Amino acid sequence: MAFGKVLIIDDDPDILSYLRTLFEGWGFAVHTADNGVDGIAAARDILPALILLDLNMRRLTGFDTARQLRDTPKTATIPILAVTALKKAEDRDEAHLAGCDAVISKPIDTKAL
Repeated sequence: MAFGKVLIIDDDPDILSYLRTLFEGWGFAVHTADNGVDGIAAARDILPALILLDLNMRRLTGFDTARQLRDTPKTATIPILAVTALKKAEDRDEAHLAGCDAVISKPIDTKAL
């Protein structure tokens, strides 16, 4: 029995696999997208309970992805957790301004997650 749907948007296949394994092990139904454009479409289709979002992606940044998710009524209230290797305080501030509810650093601390 799944707790809910989680959408992971990250362009690193290793991170996608790692997070999928974690969340499936915790009982969630996991959906993935390897870029922001596909992630936005997936979010609109599946309406996940949580979105984990990489901020540093090539096709559409996580910052822009978060802004578009927040600007779309159907996805505006879905919690977004930024998962990023970016370490600067300005990047974390920008993530929050873009619409991310929280930020967690890579490498991922599973206890913090």
